[in-house]
Amino acid sequence: MKSKMLRKLLLSSILLALGAGTAYGFEIEKPSIVRVKKKLKLRTCLLTELESQTHFDGKYFKIVKNVPGEDGVEQVISLDEKDETMLVRASTTYCHLMKARDYYKTIFPEERSLDNKILVRVDMERQWSNVIHYKHDEAKSYNGSFTVPAADSMADEGTESWGNEIWFLKAQKVKRKSSANQVASYLNQREFKNAMMGQLLYEDVYRAAQQVAYGTYTWESAELQLYGMLMSVAISELVPQTLAFITKFLKDKYYLDTALIPEIIMHEYGHIALAPILGLGRESAVVEGFPNYFVTKMTGLLKLGAKAKKHSKGDGAKKALSKRLYSFEEDYAKRALHGSFTYSLLYRVDQVLGEGIVVNALKYLDQFSDIKNDLVHALFLSIDDLSDSPTADKIKLHTVLKEKGL
Repeated sequence: MKSKMLRKLLLSSILLALGAGTAYGFEIEKPSIVRVKKKLKLRTCLLTELESQTHFDGKYFKIVKNVPGEDGVEQVISLDEKDETMLVRASTTYCHLMKARDYYKTIFPEERSLDNKILVRVDMERQWSNVIHYKHDEAKSYNGSFTVPAADSMADEGTESWGNEIWFLKAQKVKRKSSANQVASYLNQREFKNAMMGQLLYEDVYRAAQQVAYGTYTWESAELQLYGMLMSVAISELVPQTLAFITKFLKDKYYLDTALIPEIIMHEYGHIALAPILGLGRESAVVEGFPNYFVTKMTGLLKLGAKAKKHSKGDGAKKALSKRLYSFEEDYAKRALHGSFTYSLLYRVDQVLGEGIVVNALKYLDQFSDIKNDLVHALFLSIDDLSDSPTADKIKLHTVLKEKGL
């Protein structure tokens, strides 16, 4: 990031801070990454409801570095942090977490859990443990973010209790399996190979049937037909295996600075806001899809995580207008849980039937809900609750579900 611009932003924030105390706490402008015409830019953001005039410690969020220091005290990031990148990460997370909380208060005005203070870890490197909070071994985690559910103290393990937390992992360039390998691995699955074999054999049999119908089938053609069928079996087995073998040596560079991408920050707070309904600590397509939908409602963005090259490499955008159709893996394949299907389905229902139908459907869902049965059923029940023309709206929903392969 440009140091000259950063210095100007810091100077303006210092000037604004003079006399910036309010009845609701301290407020100050700090340099943050924000969306400007869909692009990520360094600008100032007004940070409100701070309880400290020296650190990123507010009424609803406390921003800390990694894990507690050797003295066991959390390393709360200073408002005058000398590490410019760390300062921007802390400011950006605080800025967009406050925006997300303000939005969810309009959706769930009576939800008291939104008033709880959340500890936010930036540049976190440890792996989460549901028993000891975070692992103390040498294994490190990079390039991600997640929301940690609260846990009671475990005296036998020497672990104190902790509340709900949001972790933004340290960004670091790493190598991982290429996208080509991921595609090849999918093609090498037995279900796909069986489908390809069936299609090839169907074509072989169809050609033989045509020859019989026209009286041109001979022993010579039968021999060629058998040879062709053997080749079909070989192709369906060997080609996917060969692609999977070759591409496993290909690597992509991966880098994701989650604390500098507003949509990711808002998404993580979505898990906190929706925790009374969808719980915390369990991944599913429904659990991941709703926060993305609400990010679009907050920002108007139809591609989440797009145009973030300085802060992201190898991570695809989530698309509200995705044309992806439903398949079994959308509910159960791990790689699909963080895809665009549920998000795009909810957005499409919003377009056709309105936001109210989507939001109201939440009351029929929980952390174990799937798409095919539970989410679809919840949307129909939501129409029963809210629609003045339920029959007509159910027909519209049927049309949307058909569009999405449901």
